[in-house]
Amino acid sequence: MATGTVPRVLGAIMRKARVLLPRKPRRFHAYCVGAGKTGTHSVHNIFRAHFRSEHEPDRLELVELLDGDKLGSLSADEKVAFLRKRDRRMWLEMDASAFNRRFVGLYTEVFPESRFIMTVRDPYTRTDSLINHMLNHPPENDLQRRRRDAIFRADEYRHGPEDEPLRERGLHPLDGLLADYASANAAIVASIPAERLLIVRTDQLGKSAAALARFLDIPEDMLDVSRSPAYKSPKKYGVLASMDPDYVDARVRAHCADLLAEHFPEIRSITDVAAKIQPST
Repeated sequence: MATGTVPRVLGAIMRKARVLLPRKPRRFHAYCVGAGKTGTHSVHNIFRAHFRSEHEPDRLELVELLDGDKLGSLSADEKVAFLRKRDRRMWLEMDASAFNRRFVGLYTEVFPESRFIMTVRDPYTRTDSLINHMLNHPPENDLQRRRRDAIFRADEYRHGPEDEPLRERGLHPLDGLLADYASANAAIVASIPAERLLIVRTDQLGKSAAALARFLDIPEDMLDVSRSPAYKSPKKYGVLASMDPDYVDARVRAHCADLLAEHFPEIRSITDVAAKIQPST
């Protein structure tokens, strides 16, 4: 048998066994639907000790499905069948993934008992974290570059003079980075009934045990908030901090004024988060 065949066969058998064998009832069925760099990994870590939780399960399969809008080419019945099969196979209690934002409308309909946790981060530190992530993990091929172009609307937003620190590093304009975040948050909130949605600030995940426990009707002591935050950038570049602060403030207000007013009223400008977006020393 060829090298690598045995692990693939065993993996297929185990996946089928998870579908066919009796399973423990779920204590809850929840999705973390925050945008990237808002703490989805931290949410998984809070739950993983006592619940069936995974971070970005089936990541490659979902990326392939989303590329080129393959999801949009599926019929309604095909989408439902895909999600039901995936759910039966994984049988998770907590599915925490930034990719979930693309599926929330389907999740709410296909799994009417499911609940949703949306992590939100202020647009300044989230954009800084996103920039650091993209510089630490540059695209490896044309497909990944096209994917980022689509996400950050490269056909709509062009670099202005103030975007030079981004352009010279091969990054998209600030408008594109902020527009994606704002539209993602708005779409999530619009797609989920209010009674099935809990919004948690990323910087308050460490204090969120009581709220999470009430929302999911589980014991608070089964949640380990000491595991938050879960992921820190290996290197911080300070790109956002190097840009014209008036320009950054204007673009943040243009795209995320409502988000700041509702969830981060204490942040009025980039100076309020200056210490958090400095480069690594």
